[in-house]
Amino acid sequence: MFIILLFAINVKSQNWQLIWEDNFDGNNIDATKWVHDYGTGSQFGMWGWGNGELQYYQPQNTTVNNGIATIEVREEPTGLIDSWNNTSYYSSSKIATRGLFDFRYGKIEARIKTLDGQGFWPAFWLLPTGGSWPCDGEIDIMEQWGNNYLTNSTTGAAHIGSCPYSQSTHFYQNFSSYISNGSYADEFHTYSIIWKEDTITWFVDDEEMFQITPSSYFSIPSQHTVSKTKFSETIKSLFIYGGEPTTQSSDSYRSSSTFQLSAENL
Repeated sequence: MFIILLFAINVKSQNWQLIWEDNFDGNNIDATKWVHDYGTGSQFGMWGWGNGELQYYQPQNTTVNNGIATIEVREEPTGLIDSWNNTSYYSSSKIATRGLFDFRYGKIEARIKTLDGQGFWPAFWLLPTGGSWPCDGEIDIMEQWGNNYLTNSTTGAAHIGSCPYSQSTHFYQNFSSYISNGSYADEFHTYSIIWKEDTITWFVDDEEMFQITPSSYFSIPSQHTVSKTKFSETIKSLFIYGGEPTTQSSDSYRSSSTFQLSAENL
């Protein structure tokens, strides 16, 4: 089962109360909880969603069955045309809670099975409600960059900066955690954060990985608190980056091009 659980928190006592969840029951994404993004970002003036990504987002690449939501990368031999008349030869999906749910402070976790394979970039992340990037923040709960070997590293990060965006005033703190055997794609793992007013702490399978405080951003003297904005875009996405997806054979490509979610809570 894949569940997304979101918990409200009494910050001082850490008593949790479940306020949002999705167990991916039924046969379709719950439209009262999730929206889909479409295309390549060109409709918003972005090339490859701002990261040079190669995929075209479409809802049909997300399926739900037996309590698992699956996002699949597909080859598109005839291509998909965006609003700039550019052609994408890969499709994927991105689902978000934008406009349907937001929160400030708490615990959020998801059970996710990622994937191996060069060019794949699965992510579980948060963007602000009605704000701007990066001045209103971004919290990356999980990101992984696939390769043709084992996906043995997982990362998380928190971004801050000034608006409009400037590379010189964009800062982030991040971590990488490695496993000595196997791949994160071998089985489901639970990725979570606990977000309080002045700390964000990352966990993998309930083991603490990393923590930041306002002082982590000493490079920005005016930044004295972790962003207090509400976050509405709880996002699951499977990007394609850095050239075309490749694996050791076409058979392994077909078998490894899915990103699975079994449960999420807040």
